[in-house]
Amino acid sequence: MLEEEIKPLEMIDIGIGDVAETPRTDHRSVTVSGTLVNHGTRATREVVVRVEALDKNGVVLLSTHAESDTQTIAPNGTAHFSAILTDRADVDRYHVVAIAR
Repeated sequence: MLEEEIKPLEMIDIGIGDVAETPRTDHRSVTVSGTLVNHGTRATREVVVRVEALDKNGVVLLSTHAESDTQTIAPNGTAHFSAILTDRADVDRYHVVAIAR
């Protein structure tokens, strides 16, 4: 009987951190930026980041795709993202979602 080595499943596990809002010089928009961390065991080959601006009740006021500085994030590697949104007084917080494959 032959024994076959079973390789562990490689996974992607993206974390999002250091999310910050920075006013732009036009005073009509803000840049929302942050860091993506791959806590998984496999590199990404495509990353899509979506940023939503929420009001105090959690209602989505604005939504846009963010630009990532790379599509390939190695295991334990990082990437940065940024998105430009209209500056609205009723925005309470931002919700960021990253999907990678």
